[in-house]
Amino acid sequence: MNPPLVPYILFLLCGILAGSKYSGYQYILYVFAVIALCFFIIGFFKKKIFLVFRGLLIFFIGYIFINQCINPYFPENHITHYLEKKLKIIGKIESCTYYSKGISLIISTESGEYSKNKFSLDGQIRLSVFGGISDFIIGDKISFKCKINPIRNFNNPYGFDYKRYMTFSKIWGTGYVKYDEIIFIEKSRENFRSKIENVRREISNLISANASDRSSGILKALIIGERNEIQPNINNAFNILGISHILAISGLHMGIIAAFSFMFFYWILSYFDYLLWKACTKKIASIFTMFPVIFYGLLSGLSFSTQRALIMVLCFLFSFLVEREKDILNILSFAALIILLLYPPSLFSASFQLSFLSVFVIVFGFSAGHFLKKIYSKTNNKLFIALTTQFLICFFATLGTVPLLMMYFNQISLIGVISNLIFLPLIGYIVVPLGLLGVFFSFFSLSLSGVLISISSVIVDKSIVSIMFWAKFPYFAVRTFSPNLCEVICYYGILFSILIIYSARHKKTMNIKRKAILAISIFSVVLTADVFIEIYERFWNKNIVVTAFDVGQGTSNFIELPYGYRILIDGGGFSDNSVFDVGERIISPFLSKKKVLTLDLVILSHGDSDHLNGLISILKNFKVKEVWTNGEQGYSANYKNFIKLIKHKKIKHPEFSGLNRNFIINGAKIWILSPKKNYLLNENNNWNSVNNNSIVVKIEYMNKAILFSGDILADTEKKLVSGSQKEFLKSTVLIAPHHGSKTSSTDAFVNIVRPEYVIISVGWKNRFKLPHKTVLKKYENIGAKVFRTDLDGAVVIKVNSQGIEVKPFK
Repeated sequence: MNPPLVPYILFLLCGILAGSKYSGYQYILYVFAVIALCFFIIGFFKKKIFLVFRGLLIFFIGYIFINQCINPYFPENHITHYLEKKLKIIGKIESCTYYSKGISLIISTESGEYSKNKFSLDGQIRLSVFGGISDFIIGDKISFKCKINPIRNFNNPYGFDYKRYMTFSKIWGTGYVKYDEIIFIEKSRENFRSKIENVRREISNLISANASDRSSGILKALIIGERNEIQPNINNAFNILGISHILAISGLHMGIIAAFSFMFFYWILSYFDYLLWKACTKKIASIFTMFPVIFYGLLSGLSFSTQRALIMVLCFLFSFLVEREKDILNILSFAALIILLLYPPSLFSASFQLSFLSVFVIVFGFSAGHFLKKIYSKTNNKLFIALTTQFLICFFATLGTVPLLMMYFNQISLIGVISNLIFLPLIGYIVVPLGLLGVFFSFFSLSLSGVLISISSVIVDKSIVSIMFWAKFPYFAVRTFSPNLCEVICYYGILFSILIIYSARHKKTMNIKRKAILAISIFSVVLTADVFIEIYERFWNKNIVVTAFDVGQGTSNFIELPYGYRILIDGGGFSDNSVFDVGERIISPFLSKKKVLTLDLVILSHGDSDHLNGLISILKNFKVKEVWTNGEQGYSANYKNFIKLIKHKKIKHPEFSGLNRNFIINGAKIWILSPKKNYLLNENNNWNSVNNNSIVVKIEYMNKAILFSGDILADTEKKLVSGSQKEFLKSTVLIAPHHGSKTSSTDAFVNIVRPEYVIISVGWKNRFKLPHKTVLKKYENIGAKVFRTDLDGAVVIKVNSQGIEVKPFK
C-alpha cells in the first residue's frame, strides 16, 4: 500500500460527486480515461509514478460508475416500460420485510401479461402485501396482479430524493396487493441463500422463545439485523442518549466479533511452538478470524451497511497477512476504495459517511495524541488504561460525526460520550458475544442456548430500564439545525488542522504546523462570514417568503415574515402517521435546513387529517410559541393528541373568540376573515361542515396580498363575498380552497378575490381527481396563472419592494 491511498480516494470521491451532479457526459470522459490509462501504463513500465494521471483515471472511473447507477440502460422488456399499467406478474422474492400492518417484498420480475399478451419481464419492484401474513421465503416464485406505480418524490426544497434512493437500490416501481390475491407457483429451492434465510428465521424464533418481549427486538437487531420489532419509545431513548448506532450492525459489531475471534484463535495457536518459531501465528489467526466474521455478516442479512462493515473488517484482517497492520489510514482507504468501486452510491449513505469519518478521526486523534504515551507510561493499571482508551474512542468518534448527526438526524446527545462509555461495552462486549454463543450452541444443545440468550435478555432488559430512565431527563438531547456544506467543510478543516498541530512535535514539522494555523484562520473567517450571512437573512431580511409544500393530498404553508417571524399554517398529513409522517419526513427537514428551531405561530385551519397530522411531530420536535385553532371539538384521536401536546408543552393557545381579527407583525398586515368570532355559540348557523369552519387568513405586504383559504366550501364563500369582509378578499395570490374541488371556488368568490396567481395543493393522481376541470377553467378565465403541487412541486412566493415573484420548485 505504498504510495498512500488517501489521494486516490479523494480523486474517486470527486469523480463520484461530479458524476452525480453532472451526469450524461461519460462518453466524452471515456476518451480522457483512455488517455490517462495510457500515461499510467507508460509511467508503470518506466518505474515512475504519475500521481496526477493515476488520479485522473480513478476520477473517470468514479464518474462512469456512478453514471451507470444513475442512468442505467433499460432493455425493451424492462418493468419501467410498463409503469401505470396493471399487469399479471410472475417473479421471485428477493427480500421480505415484515411490518405491523403488512409485508414488503422485493420482487425480481420474470414474466408479465398485459391485455392477454404474455412477455418476458426484467427489473425489480417493491410489492406491499396487506390482509394476511404468510411464511414468505426468499426465492419463492409467486404470481399476482397489480398496477405498477412509478417511484415519485415529494418535490420540496431540501427534500429527500427518494426516487434516486430507489434507483440506487435498483427498484423501479411499486405495487399493492392483498394477500389472498397472491398465487404461489413454486416454493424456494434449497440453496445456500435459502439455507441462510432459514437459519435466520430459526434464530429469530429462538430469541422470541427465550427473551422478553421488550428485549427480543434488541437482540434480533444485534444478532440477525432485524430492527422492525424494536419498540419506538425504546428506539427514541437510544437516540436521546446517542447510542442508537449500537442497534445497527456496523463496523463496531463486526470489529467486536473480529477482536474476540482473533484473540481466541491467537490464544489457541500460541500453544504450537512451530507456529511461534515461524512467526506466523498472527497471520493464521487472522485467516481463521475471517470465517466467523463472514458468518456473522451472512447471519445478519448482508444489508448494505453490513456489507460495508464486512469489507472494512476483512481489509483490516488482510493487513495482518501482508504485515501492514500499523498502516491504518491506508487500510481504511483501501476498504473505502473497494466499497466505492463495487457500489459507488455508498458515498451518499449516512452510515458510510458516519462509519469512515468516525474511524478516520479516531485514528487521526490517537496518532496526534502523544500525551497518551506519557499517561500510559506512568501507570500499570490496565483498567484505567482501558477506560481511558474507551473514553477517547467515544470522544474522537463524537468529534468526527457531530456535523453529520446534525445534518441527517437534527439531534445530538450531550451525554453521548458518557452513555457510550457505559452501554457500548455492556451491549457490544457482553450481550453480542453471549447472544452469538447462544446461537452457536443451539446446533448442539437447545437448553444451553436458551440459558445464554436468557442471560443476554436479562442484561438487555436492565440496560433498557436504565436507558429509559436517563432518557427522561430534559436537555440530554438537543434538537439542532442542519449545517450547510460550507459549514461542514469548515468544521472538518478546523478539526483536522488542530489534530495536525498536535501531531507536529519536531522542528521539521513546524512548517506544517504554521500551514495548519493558517488553515484554521481561513476556515474560521469563512465560517464566521457564513454565520453572519445566515443571521442577517434571518433577522434583518425585509422580505416575505411563503413556501406552499408538496405534501400530497393535503395542505401546508410556511411563512417567513420580515425580521425573522415564522408562521406555519397547517401541516399536511396522511390518515395514519405510522405509514408516512409528513411533519417528520417533509416539513421538519425543510425547517432544519432553514435553521428554524422555533416557530412563532402555528395555525391549524381545521382538524381534518390532511391538515392536522403533520403538525403533531412539529409540536414534538420544535419550540412553538403559540397555536391557533378554530375551537371546534370532537375531532379525531390525533386532534385530541394535538391538544394534549399543546397543554403538555405549555404552548400558548388562546380561545378563538379572543383572537384579534386584524393586526400588524413587522410591517405585514394580517386578517382573520373567517369564521366569525362567536360562530360556535350560534346554534342556528348552517356552518355544520368541518371544512366550512376553516380559519381563513390574509397576509398583505408591500401592497401584495396572499389569501389562505383552508378547505372552505361554497357556503362559506357565499358568506364572505356578501358580508363585511368582502372588501378584504382581493388578493394577489390565492391558496385555492379545498384543493381545487368543485364544491369551492364559486364564481362570485373567484371574481371578488381575482388573484393573479393560484396555488392548488393536491396529491399526485389522487383518488378525488382534483383539481376539478371546471375550477381550473374558472381561474383560466380570469387570467390567473395556476400552480399545482402535484405537477410543480412546492411553490415559493417572494414579496419585497420589487414586487412579487412566484416560482415552482420543479
